[in-house]
Amino acid sequence: MNTTRRQFLRTAASTIPILFLPELIYASPEKNCKTNNLESDSDEILLARMIFGEARGQKELEQIAIGFTPINRANSGLLYLGKTAREAILKPEQYSCINPEDKNRKKLLAPMTYEPETFLHCLDIAKKIISRELTDPANATHYFNPSIAKTPCWAKKIHRIGHLIVAHENDGTPIYSAHDFYREEKR
Repeated sequence: MNTTRRQFLRTAASTIPILFLPELIYASPEKNCKTNNLESDSDEILLARMIFGEARGQKELEQIAIGFTPINRANSGLLYLGKTAREAILKPEQYSCINPEDKNRKKLLAPMTYEPETFLHCLDIAKKIISRELTDPANATHYFNPSIAKTPCWAKKIHRIGHLIVAHENDGTPIYSAHDFYREEKR
């Protein structure tokens, strides 16, 4: 890690909590994309896998909003959601693509084998989220896709943000996110 990056992390840590490991590991996807142990992933690879598994077919703005959810969970003060973004992602039953029985799991463990361009795009988003080059379009801690899942019980108990406008048709008609976004806050 170069001195400039270290200085940035030290400065950022004094003003904004570092939500992943203090030393961010930037790894080559070619070396680290295939795994059977998600806990051994660098922070950026783990976040990229989560974005890939949860939203690879969605518009970029929706992928970014989903990529911010583990960070928002870590910042929520609700410890059961995870104290760090890494912990939030790896918690059982939180992100469906991480669950061992999920149909996406096989692709998630070897994304460069199945959809390399898509995974590299998710990796780019993850890097930009971690380095704070992107802003959070939803400020959400939770989401679900109503076209593939029934409304979860938590959705009735926390603040609904709704669907995001992620793009516009040529005639100006808005295109909405497939996912419905929510925010849980400390009471």
